[in-house]
Amino acid sequence: MVLILLTMIFAVLWRAGYIQFMESADLDATFTPTIDTGIFGRVTLLEGSCMGGFESLKRCRVSHPSRRVTVREVATSRDMDRFEPTLLVNAPPLVASAVADERGFFQVALPSGTYSVFVDDMGREYCNNVSEQGACTVTVVRSLVLFDRLIDHAVF
Repeated sequence: MVLILLTMIFAVLWRAGYIQFMESADLDATFTPTIDTGIFGRVTLLEGSCMGGFESLKRCRVSHPSRRVTVREVATSRDMDRFEPTLLVNAPPLVASAVADERGFFQVALPSGTYSVFVDDMGREYCNNVSEQGACTVTVVRSLVLFDRLIDHAVF
């Protein structure tokens, strides 16, 4: 019973991004932004079976691909696909974009404001966090904001 409870807690923390598995070559991967105001972060792609339990986690693949990161005026739930709410269908005006490097790191210079941030996923703009405030929103106030992006294709 305790093992099941610990596995469930581990899965929740890992899915929320508090625990991450990294390949040994990735342990010292760092990124220093060269901008003063805007967002920076890392694109992470989850694939495979990430349900919990040690055998299942061995089949969970974590990578940091080079993908386009798109910053738009704030998108709402009405702008997202009705049947696949992680995908944008009605794009608000484009503010800026960048392409993550080969290790998944990106940066986008932005003035102060609130924005929606999407990541290219198979030719569509992906966002896995839609709330009353909007889709994948970030607020920049005359500083840098760490804003990692997760593309979740894993089975949980």
